[in-house]
Amino acid sequence: MVRQLNGEKGADLMVVSAFGRGHWLAQEASAKGLKVTLVDSSSLLGRWESEDWQGPFGIFSEAELKPSQRSQLSHEGPVIPVKEGLVVWPRSGPLDTRGWVAGVQTQNIEPLRQLQEHLQAWTGASESTKEKLRKRACDMSFSQSWLIHLAHQWAAKVHCPQHQGALCADPLPVFSEHGLRRSSRNGLKRSLKECEKRGVKVLADCQPWDIAIERGLWRGLEVRGEWSGALTAESIVWTLTSEETSRFSRGLAQILFPSGPLEPMWVWVRYSLRWELGEYSKILPNHLILFEDERLPWAHENFLSVVRGAQTSAVDVWVKIPAHVRFQRHFLEAMGESILALLRKKIPFSQPALVAHPKEHTYEHELLGPSLYPVFDSPALVRLKKLRLPNLFYCSADTAGARLDVWDRFCAQEACLGETLGYLVALGKNRKEEPNDISLQSP
Repeated sequence: MVRQLNGEKGADLMVVSAFGRGHWLAQEASAKGLKVTLVDSSSLLGRWESEDWQGPFGIFSEAELKPSQRSQLSHEGPVIPVKEGLVVWPRSGPLDTRGWVAGVQTQNIEPLRQLQEHLQAWTGASESTKEKLRKRACDMSFSQSWLIHLAHQWAAKVHCPQHQGALCADPLPVFSEHGLRRSSRNGLKRSLKECEKRGVKVLADCQPWDIAIERGLWRGLEVRGEWSGALTAESIVWTLTSEETSRFSRGLAQILFPSGPLEPMWVWVRYSLRWELGEYSKILPNHLILFEDERLPWAHENFLSVVRGAQTSAVDVWVKIPAHVRFQRHFLEAMGESILALLRKKIPFSQPALVAHPKEHTYEHELLGPSLYPVFDSPALVRLKKLRLPNLFYCSADTAGARLDVWDRFCAQEACLGETLGYLVALGKNRKEEPNDISLQSP
């Protein structure tokens, strides 16, 4: 028998969340008149630093987010505008997307021109038109289309060869306004406080342990941690991946994911560097992608996402590596040296120095846990089996959305909220409005 929280009537919706993934959804559901409980497991998912939560992608088209979504981001931490936009630096030299030479480069550099035309045609296009655009990009010469494939593949949660990148996911709008997140632990606390201010019951530092199923419906969740016990709700949104779920409870993971936890094919890891550039530090872009050679596979030291930190010389370098070498220290050390070599090659007078290897170099898997930015093999992702219940909804990297960036996170939450409200409306639980006003177009 599942007991209720403090003897209260069960919630309409429960959101199991980590690192802010379900905060916006919980607040929106509460604003629509639902009684919402949020179970936050962030502190129990490994010894990550807040910089690891941010990821390698930044935020595109922030102005097109809903006001409530921008507010959610502001509580998590400031978004620093990148005035020059994203800069891509292949073997031939830097390419601007919004800087002062962007207009001239777009007119005279064929891959940039093709990318701009592709993104313009993509915006507002029908699904059939988008399929034609994908095919056109794959049929083009790679020397002309590689930036199109980059826009599609960079933040995708599935891996594709770079010449098929357009098949991975919708493209990032790389010519749009761009910003960088500055996440922090205090930001996470502020976000949870904001959830409480908006009527959400928050249970922090709790791990999900077991669920109750009755007559083909989810009925309750047992949690352990700062508050231990059983919770009930009419519906539940699950934002943890199958690997994260298994970290908390293998028995629970076997119920929710009968095929077993899905292990990624690749993962993004973060190196912390100090990059002394002297007087040239003022002109180094705040966010750039570095290639040794864009014709080679987009991984390892050939594909670096370089994000400047709050301090002048502080730099985070994100690199995509095979998941099976994630905890091999010799590999991570050699990768660090390769990263430094590429930075010296790109800017010969600079003095990059390694400050810290990825957390995988310090901690074993048992202490660190699953990657926060996994990239999956497409056939394996298709084979992932989930428990299907009418009032159980999934919203994690391996179950929802096609990309790993912030915009797609909101898209996935909004789609999940629409499904949840649809179910609750049928039960007469939504007291304020129908969910047909929910719409978020991918940029």
